[in-house]
Amino acid sequence: LAWFNGVIDKAWGIQGKIGDIALLLGASTAPPDDRGVVAAKFRMYRYLNLAHFFLYQAIGVDYNEISLEDLAMCGLIARDEIELLGRSTTKRHTVLLWIGATVRQLAASGRMEPDILPRLQEVLRELRGLQDTLAKELTRVTPISFAQLMQLMTDMVMLLTPPALSYSLETKREGFTVYLWPALGSMILAIFYQGGMRLVTAMEYPFGSDLDDLRPDWLLLSTERATFGFLTDPFPQQLTE
Repeated sequence: LAWFNGVIDKAWGIQGKIGDIALLLGASTAPPDDRGVVAAKFRMYRYLNLAHFFLYQAIGVDYNEISLEDLAMCGLIARDEIELLGRSTTKRHTVLLWIGATVRQLAASGRMEPDILPRLQEVLRELRGLQDTLAKELTRVTPISFAQLMQLMTDMVMLLTPPALSYSLETKREGFTVYLWPALGSMILAIFYQGGMRLVTAMEYPFGSDLDDLRPDWLLLSTERATFGFLTDPFPQQLTE
C-alpha cells in the first residue's frame, strides 16, 4: 500500500511540475501579444501535454492504440515533428528536449526574463527525473524466484491447514462435522491468503485494464486545462504597462 501511495504521489508531482513550467513561462514572457511569444507558448502547450501523454502511453494500456497521426490530427504534433518522434527511442525524452530548446530560444531572443531560465531548467530536470522514476517503478518485474517462493509458501500453508485444524479440533464425536470444520477453516484461510496475493498483483499495475484500475484521463485533462490557463490567461492593465 505504501508503494501504491508512492506511485500516486509521483503522478501528482509530475502534474505539479508541468504546471510550474507553464506558470513560470506565462508569467515571465513579455510582451504577451508578441507573435514570437504567442508561437512559443503554443509550442510549449503542445510539448508539455505530449510529454505527459507519452508517459502514460508507456506505463498504461489505454492509449496504446493512439498513433502519432492521431495526435497530429488533434493539433498536438506538427507534420514535421512526426518523423522525428517516429525515430525517437523514448518520445517523452525527445519532447522534453524540445521544451528545453524552446525555453533557451526565448531567453536568447530577450522575450523572457533571463533570471527565469535557470529555474525553468531546474524544474525541467525535476520533471524528467519524476517521469523516469514513475516509468521504472511501473515497468519493473518482480523476480520470478521471489514470486514463486511467495506462492509456494501460501500453497504450503493451505496444504497444512486441514491436518493442523484436525489436530486442534480433535474430538471423539463421529459424523460429518468432524471433517467439515477443518475443511471450512482451510477454505476461509485460503480466501484471505489468495485474495491478498491477488490484491498485491493488481496493485503492481495501477494503470492496467482491470475495472478497478486507475484511469489517467482525468489527470491528463486537468493538466491540459491548467497548462492552457497559465499560458493564455490575460493580465490586468496595470501589469502590462
